[in-house]
Amino acid sequence: MITAVVMMSALALQVPASIPGPLTVCLPHSQFRLTTGEAIRDVSVGVHGVALTISGPTGSYRVSENEIVRTPADLGIPVRRERGVTLYRANGGGYRFTVADPDREREQMLVMLDGAALSGSARDADIYDRVTVGPPPSEGCGVRYVYGFSLLAR
Repeated sequence: MITAVVMMSALALQVPASIPGPLTVCLPHSQFRLTTGEAIRDVSVGVHGVALTISGPTGSYRVSENEIVRTPADLGIPVRRERGVTLYRANGGGYRFTVADPDREREQMLVMLDGAALSGSARDADIYDRVTVGPPPSEGCGVRYVYGFSLLAR
């Protein structure tokens, strides 16, 4: 598989109209697996993060990664904890992945999921189980999105 590196900034954004699955989408601090029947329909990139709108057979949803988003005081209901990453079901809908700070005194929200395809039921696991928080592999990404101030100089 050929890995496409999509480098974007808030100033210059050129993205294909639709990127179909199945494929692995890599972001700087996470990765997400698109399944057959799903496609990335929209990409929003800023200096500190990226948001992907995905449509599929169960509806649409958004996967977003942001390095500086404020972590809410009430993250919601913990769903699971693994290797320093906690998944919460947010009280207002959607899901939040947090990573523990090295001092373990607080958590930093990093990846968010929201949208009509997420109903708060056990079926949501079909979506959130495809998110992995942590540095993505150097190979095996069908598409890779990057963000940050370094892109503004390109």
